[in-house]
Amino acid sequence: MKLMLLLSKEFLKLAHDEAIAIIKPSKVIKNSNLLILETDNPEKVNRLAYTKRVYQFLFKSNIKNIKKNMKEFDWQSIYKKNFCLRIHNIKEISERKFAGYIWDKIKNPKVELSNPKTHIELINNHNNNIFCGLLIKELKHKFEKRHPKKRPAKHPSTLRPKLAKALINLSGIGKGKLLDPFCGGGGILIEAALMNYKIIGYDLSKYMLIKCEKNLKHNKIKEYKLKHKDATKKLEKANLIVTDPPYGMTTSLFKKDISKLYEKFLESAQISTNHLVMIFPNKIKHKELIKKTKFKLKQQYKIRVHRSLTRNICVLEK
Repeated sequence: MKLMLLLSKEFLKLAHDEAIAIIKPSKVIKNSNLLILETDNPEKVNRLAYTKRVYQFLFKSNIKNIKKNMKEFDWQSIYKKNFCLRIHNIKEISERKFAGYIWDKIKNPKVELSNPKTHIELINNHNNNIFCGLLIKELKHKFEKRHPKKRPAKHPSTLRPKLAKALINLSGIGKGKLLDPFCGGGGILIEAALMNYKIIGYDLSKYMLIKCEKNLKHNKIKEYKLKHKDATKKLEKANLIVTDPPYGMTTSLFKKDISKLYEKFLESAQISTNHLVMIFPNKIKHKELIKKTKFKLKQQYKIRVHRSLTRNICVLEK
């Protein structure tokens, strides 16, 4: 099936790679925040964090040929009960006029603007390319409902649910045992559990583990394993590790040099898993640390927290 994804522009490269990592398409076409791909697993789009809308891809055109393409397309083949046409960023085209081309090709046509069974869109996305798609779904993950401020046990540096979900997806591992050795308030574990991973969380602070458990229960998550454990020591085996270690320049574990914490953790992680997604503060020379391990840096994304703090999301594989 050929799908067309409308991606968030918030972290565009991350959004592209997240979709490709999880869907594993046989063919990909990128056009700004549109991603067209061929896949036998269209249901996997449901878990994507930075995808807004999912379409069945119908055709690609341009201003010169769009009228001809609209008149020639077999609209009857996708029509169900009623239809609506929406046009984005194309001033030269009238929705009413172009909807008429669809109307003329359908037996017993009916227009429904508020809740159409056949929702067709024309999107002028980049370089005057026009993409036509049949809307399959809008992805609504209720991230705001799971916002850290709405958890019973709050933590100031916890990841937002949207980004936590994307980190998990970037691993490309769709199921299995997920370990977060710096679980804190449980932000990553919550998103992983909602995607049906078996979740395990470590933290050096018993107080943080109590907070984490409260947050898991608040999100109605019943199956989990939490341990009071040092993440720089031997870790249990996991299909993937996704984590956001402390990024202040001092920690209770390595008061003088936080880079030592990251170095020791990477040494332990490489024995535990083949797939690691983690965040480094910009002040740490993460590439040098990674080179000391068996991991290879597959992808990297910079996220700006505030004026003086940039962090690096790194996708690592052995």
